[in-house]
Amino acid sequence: MASQGKGTVHIRTQGSYGRDEVQRMSWGSCFTVQAKGIKANGVVTTVEGLDGKLKHDVILSDLKKKLHCKGDKYRTEQAGDVIRLNTNHPGVVKDFLWKNGLAAKDKINCTPSV
Repeated sequence: MASQGKGTVHIRTQGSYGRDEVQRMSWGSCFTVQAKGIKANGVVTTVEGLDGKLKHDVILSDLKKKLHCKGDKYRTEQAGDVIRLNTNHPGVVKDFLWKNGLAAKDKINCTPSV
């Protein structure tokens, strides 16, 4: 059974532009976040808005194994726990989340690739 949390789960792809900085486009605003261990000029996919009761460390580990990539988890005041993966496969992440009952399919917002 899919999690019926109140919020929407957002999956975003972001291009990095060197020096471990990631340029992030979000609803028309642009800002920079630190991306430790992310290869310069690569792409990262972030997942935010998952139910806080879920074990984000386990989800991160499972996604890293499935996608054969690096990743980490961090927390922001605005978004809460965020999973960050060094990959450009938002569709695979979306399928993983709803097929494993971590989010309802209609509650997952997946932005286009960069």
